[in-house]
Amino acid sequence: MTGLITLLRPTAELTWLRLRLQVGGRTAAERLAGAHMLRAALPELPVGAIPLHARMAQLGALLSVSADGHGVAVYLTVAPDRLAAATELIRAAIGAPLPAELVRAAADEVTQNWQWVRADSESLADLLADLALHTAPTRWPVLYQELAAAMTTVGPPPARPEPVNAILVSAHAPSPVVEQTIAGLLAGEPSATPPRPEPENAPPATLRLPVASESSALLRIAWRTPPRTHPDFPALAVAARILGGHHRSRLMRAFREEQGWSYSPWAMLRSAREHGLWQVSVRVPAGRVQEATARIADLVTGWAPSPTERVSAIAHTVAEQRTLWSSGESRLTLSGYWQDLGLWPESERQEWPRRLDEVSANRLDDVVRRHLSRPPDLTVVLKQEEPVDA
Repeated sequence: MTGLITLLRPTAELTWLRLRLQVGGRTAAERLAGAHMLRAALPELPVGAIPLHARMAQLGALLSVSADGHGVAVYLTVAPDRLAAATELIRAAIGAPLPAELVRAAADEVTQNWQWVRADSESLADLLADLALHTAPTRWPVLYQELAAAMTTVGPPPARPEPVNAILVSAHAPSPVVEQTIAGLLAGEPSATPPRPEPENAPPATLRLPVASESSALLRIAWRTPPRTHPDFPALAVAARILGGHHRSRLMRAFREEQGWSYSPWAMLRSAREHGLWQVSVRVPAGRVQEATARIADLVTGWAPSPTERVSAIAHTVAEQRTLWSSGESRLTLSGYWQDLGLWPESERQEWPRRLDEVSANRLDDVVRRHLSRPPDLTVVLKQEEPVDA
């Protein structure tokens, strides 16, 4: 989906703009590395002789940039009457060639950040999960190697990244001037991402990676599931919430209250356009990884949700969306996530609670058994005992 989505709030005093930029690369790891390069460089891009972030400050605008497997997201908070000037500055910055010294500085920052991420188990696991979400499962066994190569041999991002889409929230009213200025940023249609021709039964992948702690290991287990548009997705979301989505979840009771192994275990469902990733994360004593893996499998397959679990999980999920939707910045992020999946944010906001409410106990049990009763598709174990280059 390409274009401008405007979400209105008549009493708004500020406008939030999100612009998604696409970054090229042969593999998902290269695209992720390029996105981090562009994230580091973009605020410093010169507009005239002044960096973009300084120009924004002169307008009283707040600029922030984030990177993920989709590309780069530019977030702008500004008074409505200054939005046109701010978007013109962004257009001027991304349309100019990247100075060589800026490329080198961004590459150095990405490389340094990678060394920090590599030493932190939670950050490394999050990065691998994000990469898995945008990579064919047949490549999951080499995720770490591809990521390490991409992040340590960082090349310059595209001189002119391709604008993919934009979302504007909390404007006083639709403004032709504002819409025209943002439309100028949307230069052309992005190339469509074709479905990946991958086998349905890709072999399970296990990554064993080093971290600094001697006493504990971080265990991440993931199943490849259907995307958000699939009829089974709501039931899988409810299942993740029951297993590890709140303080009385099954993981909390099993790993924190009963065993005392993990302070904050969790389960979460994410989605890309082609597939979802149903994840479980626990930190356990280093010698208990196999025992913890078996316990998670029991918690997932021994389902039979109680009526209280089902109602509570649905209520938590709906309340979370309503809470996020109450803030301009959060609505921007959530709407951007949906738009990246090719979904219309306003429709998704209205339809998601209804889809969740239709998840009966029988359907929940059936969906979990069909999608999660097999061995996990991806297992990541991070502990010190493994060789550094494993």
